[in-house]
Amino acid sequence: MKELRELTEGRHNYDEVLDDGFFEKMNDGGEGDFGILGGRVRVHFEAEKNGLGAVLGLDFEGEVRVECDRCSEDLELEIKGEDEVKLAKEEIEEFDTAHYVYESIVLSLPLKRVHEDCLPALPKGVRFVDEEPHEGLGDGGMQKMADNPEWSKLAGLRDKLE
Repeated sequence: MKELRELTEGRHNYDEVLDDGFFEKMNDGGEGDFGILGGRVRVHFEAEKNGLGAVLGLDFEGEVRVECDRCSEDLELEIKGEDEVKLAKEEIEEFDTAHYVYESIVLSLPLKRVHEDCLPALPKGVRFVDEEPHEGLGDGGMQKMADNPEWSKLAGLRDKLE
């Protein structure tokens, strides 16, 4: 990836495609793994550099692979974004373009990364049940619950909330 310090003064437009290798390299950098397992992202750069500093704009679009927060399986996410940074002349030498692009992509990711059809994770021993009364209770069991004063208190609270 071209670094700003390598560019001559003037306007520059160029495109790069980021692949799995880019994301592997960025995750191995030791500055934190933000959960991007791989992907393919097209980035368009617009840079303007002069004696006072530089402006770098980027537009990106593509797909990244992350881990589903619920089932831990791979999840493909479409991403799209744009960003711009202005740098003083003194900052250009230190500026890491690859890291800036990576951070922009990370910030474009949703907070919840889940498959559309993925059920929420439940604690061990908890499962979904139908809203209908359980067969094992029968009519007598439901009546016993209705007669219990503790259940009456809860029913009263429910009525107040509705």
